[in-house]
Amino acid sequence: MKAIILSRVSSKDQEEGYSIAAQTEKLKAYCQSKKLDVLKVFEITESSTVGDRKQFKDMLAYAKDIHGKTHQRLAIIVDAVDRLMRNFTEQPVLNDLINQDIIELHFARTGGIVHKDSTSTDKLFWNFQIMMAQAYVDSLKDNVKRSIDYKIKKGEYIAQAPIGYLNVPKNQRLDTDVILDETRCFLVKRLFQEYATGTHTLRDMVGLAKRWDLRSRSGKHLVRSHIHKILQDQFYIGVMTIKGQLHPHRYPCLIDEETFAKCQQVRLNANKKPFKYADRPFLFRGLLRCKDCGCGYTSYIKKERYIYLRPTHRKPDCQCMPIREEVALEQVMEVFKAIRIPEPLVMEIREQLKKSHDSKIEYREKETVALQNEFKAIKGKLDRLVDLLIEQSITQSIYDTKVYELRNRQKEVEQRLAAHTKADETFNYTLSVLVGLTSKAAECFTRANIEQKRKLLTLIFANLEMQGATLCYSLKKPFDVLAKLPQSENWRAQQESNL
Repeated sequence: MKAIILSRVSSKDQEEGYSIAAQTEKLKAYCQSKKLDVLKVFEITESSTVGDRKQFKDMLAYAKDIHGKTHQRLAIIVDAVDRLMRNFTEQPVLNDLINQDIIELHFARTGGIVHKDSTSTDKLFWNFQIMMAQAYVDSLKDNVKRSIDYKIKKGEYIAQAPIGYLNVPKNQRLDTDVILDETRCFLVKRLFQEYATGTHTLRDMVGLAKRWDLRSRSGKHLVRSHIHKILQDQFYIGVMTIKGQLHPHRYPCLIDEETFAKCQQVRLNANKKPFKYADRPFLFRGLLRCKDCGCGYTSYIKKERYIYLRPTHRKPDCQCMPIREEVALEQVMEVFKAIRIPEPLVMEIREQLKKSHDSKIEYREKETVALQNEFKAIKGKLDRLVDLLIEQSITQSIYDTKVYELRNRQKEVEQRLAAHTKADETFNYTLSVLVGLTSKAAECFTRANIEQKRKLLTLIFANLEMQGATLCYSLKKPFDVLAKLPQSENWRAQQESNL
């Protein structure tokens, strides 16, 4: 009798532990003992429960082709039912081939044979084996689901982490299976910080990402959809989304919630009113409004040379009107010229800021140690709660309540730790801005490109409004004070003897 051999494993990993070659040798020995003529050996690596099972179908097609040529029944030799299939999906197809007397099935491990003339007991035994294989698969699925639920409760991510993080294989990890990607995390953080300023569109962010060489895992440059997805992903602030539900995770947060919220505000307000020159590098784009009626100003080019600012949706009784960009720019320059610290006092300010910085470092280190200790203690309590739930020492309701309380406190601790780091970064940034920018603000603004000028405008001005052709504004702190101090007596190192 002619026969074909089927040796199967589900994956490459399984192939190493339960060798296809070992199966094949065992089945060849079975064929020799039964005096079966082996026509072909099918050694396949594919799951019996996932996918289209292309290799399995190729084997059946070969069996039908041989039967069409020889008009003889062909034996299919497998080690056991679970090597042939693990559910009832393929059973109707196999039954049809058996009833047409095209094939018969041999199970070498149990010695069972199923063919057209098999007794009802043999067929029942075959069905029972399929049911057992199906039950095994269902049990595996249940175990996987329980394992996934357990991981989620512990704050572990079960999918590929977003850009800025790396998934670490289990055999290489220490305490976590997701870590910060040191080559990308600071660029992703910078992406949020830049977008939060409100001076960039998504198209601008694509250009910045390309300039910084921030790429996807596949090595391609990021496009708008990538940027849009990153800016909305709450994973960066400690929350993972799994099947539409939000769960806190236990990995390092890349940004703080305040920066994330600013990004969402900018993103949601970005496309309220599309306008013709949205992609043009205009200085006052999106920054200028009418003081009287509140309408925005849009920029447009006239005669290919002159840039005008034109009010949109102007009310009939409002006096706002189109003006040349230079009119507003000249008044802005006067403000920058007013923001100045006299040179003799720059060194004294540096010294005072340094003393303040040293005190802050000492305080920050003490606070950080205390917060880190509390964070570790909370993590230990969460782990113990999971163990108690598994042991059924506490109810699900008590577990949920306690976890909610601890997670909230853990988030507060994380925010305070992040606040210390951010305060340190902000201080250093403020130091450089106050001493550098305020000593030569007008010069910095004049030499900057359009993008840099827009950043300076959002950094210094709280708002920019036009009343007719007059610029009305308010300055952010401390620039509101710095703009007035050059004319103030407060700059004097000591009081004069003769007032």
